[in-house]
Amino acid sequence: MCQGLVANLQSRGLRTDRRLLVILDGSKALRKAVRATFGEAALVQRCHVHKMRNVLECLNDRLRPWVQAILRRAYQSADMKTAQRLVLDPAKRLETEHPSAAESVREGLDETLTVLDAESFSASPPVARHDECRGKSAQSHAPREAERQALAQPSVPFCGKVFVPSVPFCG
Repeated sequence: MCQGLVANLQSRGLRTDRRLLVILDGSKALRKAVRATFGEAALVQRCHVHKMRNVLECLNDRLRPWVQAILRRAYQSADMKTAQRLVLDPAKRLETEHPSAAESVREGLDETLTVLDAESFSASPPVARHDECRGKSAQSHAPREAERQALAQPSVPFCGKVFVPSVPFCG
């Protein structure tokens, strides 16, 4: 079913001759379908809203605000190394008493920080980055050229979106 859904995007005119930023909720089946359909052209970004929800569900009420604040700060970070350090710090601290939360933080870490990975975006042709996939308002930082094009588009939800330069496309 997921393969058909993703293939439908291509049949409806989604260009696959350039990089795509695909924002997913962590579904392994959907991730597999994206890779099978778009191959290396697809950069997968894990939805921060879903990721945070999954992590926080593993914690008690006392720890949730602390972890939520750190994850938000990491997701709004301007560079990958800072974001990784911020995300992995609570994972280390939670390991003993909350191993499921620690595992949830670590699971899919690279795809959770895709939009911060400069190497992913330096490949030609460029992929548009979209602040909304990081959970950050468009006004909160100075966007790069590719971001300016993406930010000119109407606001869209986090998950289930495919972004190409200046053209949000949903299935």
